[in-house]
Formats: sequence, structure tokens, C-alpha cells
Amino acid sequence: MKLLLLLLLLPLSVLGDDLEFDGVLVIGGITSVSLLNQTTGRVDWVPVGGRFDGYTVTALTYDEKLGDVVVLTKLGGSLTTRLSLKNSTIVAAAPAPALSAAQQKAVTNNLRQLSAGADQYMLEHGVTSVTFDQLVGTTPDKYIKPFASVSGENYSGLVIKQGQPVKVTMPDGTALSYGP
Repeated sequence: MKLLLLLLLLPLSVLGDDLEFDGVLVIGGITSVSLLNQTTGRVDWVPVGGRFDGYTVTALTYDEKLGDVVVLTKLGGSLTTRLSLKNSTIVAAAPAPALSAAQQKAVTNNLRQLSAGADQYMLEHGVTSVTFDQLVGTTPDKYIKPFASVSGENYSGLVIKQGQPVKVTMPDGTALSYGP
């Protein structure tokens, strides 16, 4: 009986022992947590809902005694654990530097390419909207070759609709657009 009890408690003590919760970051309304696997040395900012070393970050909560707590669930939902923030220091973020004229021009050019490619795609396919993934890639069916982000903006979730401007949100929360 003692052996069985030890085997049942072992996964609970091992779970999370090698993981450390080191920080919280909110950018553009997306909350990410910094997780460190002390065994492998791997560290990453993981959004709530994202995965890290076999776990899903299921929630970020606040506990009166523990402070910020990240809730991790082992993939497959077999085990859930909570990790407290290792050290708690609030740091005010410095305002993001404004885009230079050249950066603004480069982002506008990316949006222009997306707008032109979207117009062509919608004309050829008889649809009124198209996603970034349908337009951009290296295969012959794509209308635009992959391009680099200028200043951390993320185009991958864009849905471009006929007759509407193409917009992208910059890391500082400002939006740039191109088109009608």
C-alpha cells in the first residue's frame, strides 16, 4: 500500500518542479507569461492558450497570498498545476519609439502589396474576403512572396475585405492602414 501511495504522489511532486514562472507581459492586448524549464534551460514567452514543453498555459490568475499564478495543464488534460510568479516587480514600460519615416513607408508598402494581391485574388476567385495565408507564401498559387515585419507588426491574422482598408496593429497599439 505504501508503494502505491508513493507512485501516486510522484507525478504531483515532479509536475512543475522543473518549471519556473518568471514574468507577465501584455502587448497589444495579448498576455504572455515567461516560463523557464530549469532542466533544459529553455525559456520562452508563452501566450495564454499557448504550449510550453508538454503543457498548455490555461490561465493567468491572481491569488491574495501567492500573487500572480499561471495555471498549466499537461497536454491531454491529465494533470493541472499552478506556478507562482518567482519574483514580483512592477516595471513601467517605456513608450515605444515612434516609427521613422522610412519604417512607416515600409509598413505602408507591405500593406499596399497585400491590398493589391487581395484585389487580384478576390477578382479571380469571385470572393469578397481573403486571408493573409491565402495570399502570402512561396508556392505558385500565392500572390505575394513572404516579407519581413518592419517593426514587430504581425500580419498573419489579417483578413482583407473588399472595399475596406488593409490595417495592421503595431506593437505599441497604433494602427496603420492602406486603401479605400
